[in-house]
Amino acid sequence: LLIQRTPAHPEERFQHSIWFQHFSQLSLVLSRDFLRVLALQIAFYWFVANFLGLVFIAFGKELFPDALEGGAAGAGSEMMLYVGIGLMIGSSIVSIISAKRIRPELIPLGAIGMALGLIGVCFLTPLSIGSKGCLAFVGFFSGFFVVPLASLLQNRAPEEERGRILAVSNLLNSLSGIIAIGLSFGLSALKLSASLQTWAVIAPLIIAFFLALPYLRQREPTDGGPTTAA
Repeated sequence: LLIQRTPAHPEERFQHSIWFQHFSQLSLVLSRDFLRVLALQIAFYWFVANFLGLVFIAFGKELFPDALEGGAAGAGSEMMLYVGIGLMIGSSIVSIISAKRIRPELIPLGAIGMALGLIGVCFLTPLSIGSKGCLAFVGFFSGFFVVPLASLLQNRAPEEERGRILAVSNLLNSLSGIIAIGLSFGLSALKLSASLQTWAVIAPLIIAFFLALPYLRQREPTDGGPTTAA
């Protein structure tokens, strides 16, 4: 109820082309350097999130290998619970400290925090106290990674194109989920343990940390105007 109302566009009529419009609008984002980088980084976050959801199911199956006994799905859901709790706390903190301006410098901190948390998950007994803490740690720093990225994308998108740009970003997020499913299926077919599968996203997160270091020198203005970067 408190969200600012946006103008309606009654002149727009439904057409069947709307079903495929996002694909034709990909160039709107991919042809612009900074928007492309932001959209792909957000898609990468959702790739990690979707992949981890499947890995947690694999952890559950290792804890409860007897399908008749059950418990695997519940264990995987419990792992997601602790990630979710951490994400709520981390996102709330990022929102508070970003009240006056977007803080891109939090992005590399989020990437390395997620990687460190997942390393702990790999080496600790699933659903032990330490493992639960590491899962919450992953969720906490997920907020540091994705919230500034999403805010930057909305802030940098021209007002008249913002809806289309966000739609393209969501399309890329969905495509990244398909890639995550394919990767998980392939690694499971190779009979890799859940811990080994987790390294498939830990390594890219460490790379993302180094690629995101330039954000440390970037500052978003408080007036919502164009961003200046060192």
